[in-house]
Amino acid sequence: MVAFFVYSDKFAESIIFDQKHSLYRSLFDKFLKGFEIMKLKYYYSILLFFICYTSFGQAEDCTLGLGGKDTETIIEVFQLDDEQLVKMEAWIQELKKVNEVIEEQIDVLLEKHPQSNEEELQALAEKFKPLRAQIIANSKIYDQKLLGILNAKQYQRYITLCAEAMRRPLKGLISEDALPE
Repeated sequence: MVAFFVYSDKFAESIIFDQKHSLYRSLFDKFLKGFEIMKLKYYYSILLFFICYTSFGQAEDCTLGLGGKDTETIIEVFQLDDEQLVKMEAWIQELKKVNEVIEEQIDVLLEKHPQSNEEELQALAEKFKPLRAQIIANSKIYDQKLLGILNAKQYQRYITLCAEAMRRPLKGLISEDALPE
């Protein structure tokens, strides 16, 4: 989430935007031009309201990042028992295998796709987006599997952490993999 509390020309260059937030930047620039024209005295509050209003309406999913570098944190925060740890480790291995194929496709795309001008780079980006989306979707599914085996106390801790981070909690998946034997 990007929020602007103060804006001046000297801070404009220090704000970093990724592609996801470029819409915010363009909207912000349009509103800023309008504010300069109208010489609004309280544009800070209006702008803050607009940013908060649009940001809260687009809350992101509260993912765990299973298989990432924070596996130890997941174990510590949720105090997983031995059975949960075994299942989590198995799912991490499955996720790695599933994503390996996609990562190979990304490597081939980066090696073979021409990248000499802006149009070719745009085409490359468009071909990359669905591959990236698939990796994110896979990760989300395995996060949901882990959430499906959390007990009530662990899941409540997850809900609390998501609320603190202003993220939308995922629902746990109950599958044959997730059911106790």
